[in-house]
Amino acid sequence: MDWAKVKTILIVIFLILNVFLFITTLYTDYDLGFQSDYTRYAIKYLESRKIRIDTKIPDRTNQLGTLVYIDKDLDFAYLTRFVFGHEILASTTGDSVFIAEGIQAIKLSDDELTLVDKITYDGSGTTDPDKFLKEAYIYLEGLGYRKKDLLIQSQIDDENGKTMIFNLKYKDYVLFDKTIALTLDAGGMISATIPAIEGKSINSTAKDILSPYQVLVMSEIPEGSVINSVYLGYKHIREGELYATPVWRVTLADGTIFFFNAYTGEEL
Repeated sequence: MDWAKVKTILIVIFLILNVFLFITTLYTDYDLGFQSDYTRYAIKYLESRKIRIDTKIPDRTNQLGTLVYIDKDLDFAYLTRFVFGHEILASTTGDSVFIAEGIQAIKLSDDELTLVDKITYDGSGTTDPDKFLKEAYIYLEGLGYRKKDLLIQSQIDDENGKTMIFNLKYKDYVLFDKTIALTLDAGGMISATIPAIEGKSINSTAKDILSPYQVLVMSEIPEGSVINSVYLGYKHIREGELYATPVWRVTLADGTIFFFNAYTGEEL
């Protein structure tokens, strides 16, 4: 073996590798520097419009694909045991399903699953928000939803009891138009409305998305606003689409919500 030749080849390989690493580091440092400079500019611009950010702004995600949805695989044998305590044969009409026994019921219609159930309950959750939230998490866990898969959107109090609305998540992304509404009254009657579709996968053909600061600078958020939360997630932009588009959701202190296309910055 010609060791001198082998040595020369190895030296060339290491030189090429070092050049590659140098260029990668250079571009990474430049990109991070640009982001840092733009963030400072954005903050000053928002301050000039008396817009205050009262939340942690998420880190930038460079690229993201659209989200594909599929019909949720519903196990009606399990659902009937969960609600009624035993299996009941479902009555189906086309794509609709209806199962009832006494005051309890399961209904599937128009991509939405509705459960009407009775739980053992002392009624304290109607006056204690923490107890209500705990009961809601316990019930939804029985349906396969973990706490980390849910984001509290709002709570409503009316004559029907307390209603908690959760956004579903796919991995770390919030599904802004996929919500669970759960209502509980003092008598222990619980009603849950759940999407019958779910996220399947994120399209591998990813595109660049705007940073939250770029979106805020481009936006027409009113002067003097206080920004309470900023989330990256998915939302259907056009009726009938089989996929959802990455969007930024910005919530103000007065409850106003803005959605922005994360690819273009366009307000939705």
